[in-house]
Amino acid sequence: MAYKPYPISTSDTNYQTTIADLKRMENSKISNKIIFGTDSTLKVTAKSTPNMSVDVSSGLCISAGLYNYSSTSVNIPIESNTASYPRIDAIVVYLNGISSCIKVLKGTAAATPSSPVCTSNTYIKLAEVYVGAGVSSIQSSNITDCRAKDGQHVIESLSDLMFNTEADVKTLNSVKPIEIYDPNKSSAVIFTPIEGKNYGILEVWGAGINNTGSTTWSKAIDLDLNGYEFIYPDRCSIDTDMRPEKTLGYNYWQGANGNFGRLGYLSSGTQLVLIHQGLTAGVIYVYHFHIRGFGRKK
Repeated sequence: MAYKPYPISTSDTNYQTTIADLKRMENSKISNKIIFGTDSTLKVTAKSTPNMSVDVSSGLCISAGLYNYSSTSVNIPIESNTASYPRIDAIVVYLNGISSCIKVLKGTAAATPSSPVCTSNTYIKLAEVYVGAGVSSIQSSNITDCRAKDGQHVIESLSDLMFNTEADVKTLNSVKPIEIYDPNKSSAVIFTPIEGKNYGILEVWGAGINNTGSTTWSKAIDLDLNGYEFIYPDRCSIDTDMRPEKTLGYNYWQGANGNFGRLGYLSSGTQLVLIHQGLTAGVIYVYHFHIRGFGRKK
């Protein structure tokens, strides 16, 4: 048959839903290793009176379209370590398509031990257990939670995940930068509001021409912020730059004899004062500025 809809109820064996069909259907929706629940689901913990075993809480998980449900907490024995070096065991959910269980994969003792490989879809790795040489009990400090590592995830449900993602997107959209740019002006403004506030980060870039031709040049520039203003002018970050309109040779951008002084400050929430000294007389300079700080709508 070329086509097979499922699951449906029918006596026709060509259309009856099989385990392989259900596995294929689930794997098409969930391709990662997922633990459904909260932080306490399928969690590996030491015994209240530590011994050579660990407890694994109940829960539901899925890997490659196969589910495993453990309805009660289970106790997993940890083999004693008689070697001279420590080892790391892995506590896993094992799913082979026919049966499933929670078990321990014993590591190899070594000076620098590593956990058994659990990358196959057959395993969902819950935790690593560090088993020291000759230890008589497993402490909480010996257990490393691995449920949300290496491509695995812990989620309450797919619907919660989708709704939470939708909420996150709305939040990001609510604080996305508002770009204010007019190609007819020599400045650009970006305002990024803080969620739930009427203020945020305000930035402005601008440029202009100094055509006074003197060695010292200053100007008060009324910033065109499209209805915004800087809240704390004295706390803003201000970068200024001044260089010749044309390339006139080595070090000319620094001014006469490399002696170049520059200063930029905000005299108000919407006005920038630029002062440049040590320029080369008779040279036309292009100036740039960038201001960043807290701002708001006026």
